[in-house]
Amino acid sequence: MLTDTMKIAAVQMVSTPVVEENLSAARRLIGEAAQKGAGMVLLPEYWPVMGMKESDKFAHAEQFGTGPIQEFMANIAREHGIWLIGGTLPMIAPEAGKVLNTLMVYNPQGEHVVRYDKIHLFSFTKGEESYDEARTIVHGTKVASFDAPIGKVGLSVCYDLRFPELYRAMGECALIVMPAAFTYTTGRAHWEILLRARAIENQCYVLAAAQGGQHPNGRRTWGHSMLVDPWGDIKAIQPEGEGVIIGEVDPSHLRGVRESLPALKHRKL
Repeated sequence: MLTDTMKIAAVQMVSTPVVEENLSAARRLIGEAAQKGAGMVLLPEYWPVMGMKESDKFAHAEQFGTGPIQEFMANIAREHGIWLIGGTLPMIAPEAGKVLNTLMVYNPQGEHVVRYDKIHLFSFTKGEESYDEARTIVHGTKVASFDAPIGKVGLSVCYDLRFPELYRAMGECALIVMPAAFTYTTGRAHWEILLRARAIENQCYVLAAAQGGQHPNGRRTWGHSMLVDPWGDIKAIQPEGEGVIIGEVDPSHLRGVRESLPALKHRKL
């Protein structure tokens, strides 16, 4: 039975096309989170690079287990003694002309623990605004989670948030993480309500780390990184701009919610 609380943090960024700038910003913000006592830190989707065009990420795609972005994450996890959930980076894919959008997790010793390749790929067209991730990204195929001192942590990325069946497939989690780069349009409409719904229906904490601001490529992301508790209450939020939110995962609160309203035990399908 897990009894200890843990401070967890989400880093919000406004990433640029220049990898070195983003590594520097991430180093500073992860350091801030660690200084405030976070034992686990989540980075946003696309944190190492938000290119001027979709194909820019090909130049930065890494082989699994090697490359400057993965080395940075392993080293900084070890340096601060934290669990680092590394948002996403472009990973070399089996299909030519495409990458995988991959989330990597490192333990406090800087060892790689698990990877998750984003399963659901975003597309959206409204007026002049248009996105289609499948043009440059290959779908992941495997649901992923890992065991941390606070319990099972389920991994998901951005557009995955709209697919509740993914979270059911994880089994019971203490925490679900959601690195994202939600557009301003879709974020304003759906971000908060979907994060709170995932927390409520799975009776667990949800930690979301977002891109949040106006990027050099013209894209505007919604931000609003947040921590939601198992009752659906927002415990911390960062509206726009770079920054760090921090809060606690409390196993006793999680147990209390599940005992008073045992919805997970009442499932029939």
